[in-house]
Amino acid sequence: MKLWMPLLPQELYLDNLPGYENTTYDGNWSLSVPIGLGDDPENQAQFPVYIDFSETGHLAVCGTITSGKSTFLQTLVYALMVKYTPEWLNFYILDFSSRMLSCFEKAPHLGGIMYEDDFEKIAKFMAMLERVIEERKRRFSGSNYTQYTKVKGVSCPVIMIVIDNLGAFREKTENRYDEKLIHLLRE
Repeated sequence: MKLWMPLLPQELYLDNLPGYENTTYDGNWSLSVPIGLGDDPENQAQFPVYIDFSETGHLAVCGTITSGKSTFLQTLVYALMVKYTPEWLNFYILDFSSRMLSCFEKAPHLGGIMYEDDFEKIAKFMAMLERVIEERKRRFSGSNYTQYTKVKGVSCPVIMIVIDNLGAFREKTENRYDEKLIHLLRE
């Protein structure tokens, strides 16, 4: 009997995660996907790691240059697109990094992708978000998305906003959207 578990692989494809093949939507609302393999050496355990946006809400991915933030975002967006249909989940991507998220430009889930020089598109997007927030406040009548779907079913998709390199986004837009982003996070 070995005293330790095998090392985690250097590269791990989602298809190779234990239980990944069973992650297609099963009718119970949550916004959860497996995104990697966790290692708990103290308890001699390795297990799939899930992100559940219906439980945790927002997610910030932090790290140094070339630490894998964009690759992680790419994996997360892909995993969500595989599990949920465009009727359930839409993405808006602001890619101010290495354009690694451009691979999703033609995905049916994508409402739009914006890059460093798309100032007019970004302004229109922010205005659209304000309208969507106000419309959903009226529609949800004080409940959150999970509560709303339990009562009414999914009648409007989740909107997920992905910003790759928030620092560059703020710098290039001269911080003009800071208040709107804080408002989005709060709402």
